[in-house]
Amino acid sequence: MINVSEIDLDNYSYELPDDKIAYFPALSRSDSKLLVVERKTAKIKHRKFTDLAELLPSDALLVRNSTKVISARLHFRKPGGAMVELLLIKPLQPSTDPQIVMQSHKSCSWECLVGGRAVREGMMLEIDAQHESNFQFTATILKRYENKAVVQFNWSDVALTFSHLLASHGEVPLPPYIKRETESNDIERYQTVYAIADGSVAAPTAGLHFTPDIIELLNKKGINICDLILHVGPGTFIPIANDNIETHVMHSEQFSVGINQLKQIKDALEQKKPIIAVGTTSVRTLESLFWIGNLISEGAKIDLTTARLEQWAAYGQFENYNPIVAISNLIHHASVQKTDSIIGDTSLLIIPGYKFRVISGMITNFHQPKSTLILLVASFLGKELWKLSYDEALKSNYRFLSYGDSSLLL
Repeated sequence: MINVSEIDLDNYSYELPDDKIAYFPALSRSDSKLLVVERKTAKIKHRKFTDLAELLPSDALLVRNSTKVISARLHFRKPGGAMVELLLIKPLQPSTDPQIVMQSHKSCSWECLVGGRAVREGMMLEIDAQHESNFQFTATILKRYENKAVVQFNWSDVALTFSHLLASHGEVPLPPYIKRETESNDIERYQTVYAIADGSVAAPTAGLHFTPDIIELLNKKGINICDLILHVGPGTFIPIANDNIETHVMHSEQFSVGINQLKQIKDALEQKKPIIAVGTTSVRTLESLFWIGNLISEGAKIDLTTARLEQWAAYGQFENYNPIVAISNLIHHASVQKTDSIIGDTSLLIIPGYKFRVISGMITNFHQPKSTLILLVASFLGKELWKLSYDEALKSNYRFLSYGDSSLLL
């Protein structure tokens, strides 16, 4: 059993010089370097991302996150004229499904992060720019707490959906460490080429390197691709407070996985085919599916359209369960509940000592020191190998963080 109190975050830190951070995307998506790390042999190789199809086994199942980043940053004016920034976090009405809310007409409500002083409950804000003189787009603060608020958006043109409004008035929310204005290039490049499901406020950055040509090479080799959805929230950038993982509240993110995709995962497990996750978001979703399936084995009655996994649910129990059984549980209960997909929220926190049940490898960028994502990588590679890998990447001038280079961990 993992002793959380024994995890010293200083062991998961490194010095990240400013000149190693990628503040802009590479000229081409596929220009990325690829650090290949083999856990069993501790071998580290330097390749290019265009070599990916060559490096993956021909029977691999590649699981990727097809969420789509929305233009979630909005600027409104208070009645006195001061500016307020609202960052959409989570849809509330008329649905908690972002894709439904994006098609709303006339009104919808979201939980938002609020940037601005003296923003109070009951206050009505107006959009900073208007299409035309008779167009109105307002944001009313229904509830205020900490740095967040429940906000109701209303607009006058009934022909427009909320998606139209974000396209006209919203901005792509770049990571907080990229301290520059959003540029037109970011609209395309801070998005994967296979993104289809509106809902994220941060990109699943491991997927940013893929191009149609690379995907075609994977298909030609016979590598199967499985799409799932996890909508990435701003919590992915929240640092671990006071260097204490015990007290860190892991952010919750909404996921959705179709029954056909669950069957792909089950088949790969049964045939002992390697499952390679594209990004930490795919890792968290796949491993969360395992634990939810195990909860069903334990007799938990779970509505598979509102499933939830807490951050410590994976620790200290279910040690002997088989991932094939877990995924089979989900498929069977989805059939009984007459749903064609598993929808839920996960707060799963993966820390060193965690035993991976579903994945055989992952593709991921290089993450910030002392972050939950570093802990996930270290959980997979081990305490020494993750540090060797990062030292090698820094020494070899790899570009770090969201717009940076990539790694393949096997």
